[in-house]
Amino acid sequence: MNVRFIDRISDCSAAAWNLVAGIDYPFLRHEFLDALETSGSVGGESGWQPFHALLFDQDMLVAVMPLYLKSHSYGEYVFDWSWADAYQRNGLPYYPKLVTAIPFTPATGNRIATNNLEAATACDYFCKAITQQLKQKNFSGWHVLFPEQEESLHLEKAGLLDRIGVQYHWFNQGYQSFDHFLNTFKSRQRKNLRKERRRVYEQNVSLSILTGDQLTPDIWQHFYRFYQATYAKRSGHGGYLTREFFQLIGKHMASQIVMVMAYQDDIPIAAALNFQSSNTLYGRYWEPFGRSTAFTSKPATTRALNTALLTVCSDLIPGHRASTRSSGDSRQSIRTPCIGLPMKAFAKPLAVFLKRNPPRCLATLSTRNSFYHLKIPTNVTSPFW
Repeated sequence: MNVRFIDRISDCSAAAWNLVAGIDYPFLRHEFLDALETSGSVGGESGWQPFHALLFDQDMLVAVMPLYLKSHSYGEYVFDWSWADAYQRNGLPYYPKLVTAIPFTPATGNRIATNNLEAATACDYFCKAITQQLKQKNFSGWHVLFPEQEESLHLEKAGLLDRIGVQYHWFNQGYQSFDHFLNTFKSRQRKNLRKERRRVYEQNVSLSILTGDQLTPDIWQHFYRFYQATYAKRSGHGGYLTREFFQLIGKHMASQIVMVMAYQDDIPIAAALNFQSSNTLYGRYWEPFGRSTAFTSKPATTRALNTALLTVCSDLIPGHRASTRSSGDSRQSIRTPCIGLPMKAFAKPLAVFLKRNPPRCLATLSTRNSFYHLKIPTNVTSPFW
């Protein structure tokens, strides 16, 4: 077997990639990754240079892994600026670094996909190939962000360091309707949630769910306007993703997109973009526009919950910047691992740091159970490298 690296995903056909990666998990699909590259959201001057890894058994593709050469740490949702500073203060370059991740997407999922090959075997081959790249090209390290737990264990056995964060994922515990789900709350929580939703209604705000051919060019135009306005207000720029990216996923992945559009007096004022697999709804962007949307974020999340309940979806991952938990049950919080292989000089001190500095929120999971007030602290309580 041999590992090959490609600097654009189009060098691997969509049919070959998807045969290995599958098409159920939306973010590992060839169409999603190609849309990022074709649209200029990654590549060029973006600081995300594709360097995807392919594992072949003779001429047969048996495993794939998205991989990027990074010249900064933006768009990862794992904050490692302090480690970049530590490298610099010791006269060592932190960039470029290698990152296995889905750009701008902190959603847990497979990062190494295989076909007719044990995942552990693929991990071994990729780890050896990456280690050679680190030595030959003097990259500071390799980071694997938001892998599945099984992958995390394989990578840890291969010598990578484990860093744990926390996200709140909602799991469908056999709920038959949204009211059935609400009945699991305390009376006061149910009352507050219904009051909040009623307040939205009183502003004449309505929510619609759009998917498939309902996602017209006009709908995407509204969404992109909200997206850019939100980033301009939050970060002072127009966002990482280009207009063409949304046009491409709308064209090639419409069946896996669920958009919640908010209207006030029949005028679009906000939108939430979700992706769906066969059993999970992934919340990504909630983009309000104007002051009138101050009360629409949580109702959009509950509308997504309605969608999950009315379809085959069993899970809802509300998105990195969601402001509330999606369930009143703290047991539905999960650990989100991130894995890394730093340069040898920093391996020992980083291992000690990660062991001594777990996310502070882990200690509070059993005591904080408010639907409204528990923030989502994913990967912000301690730096990764």
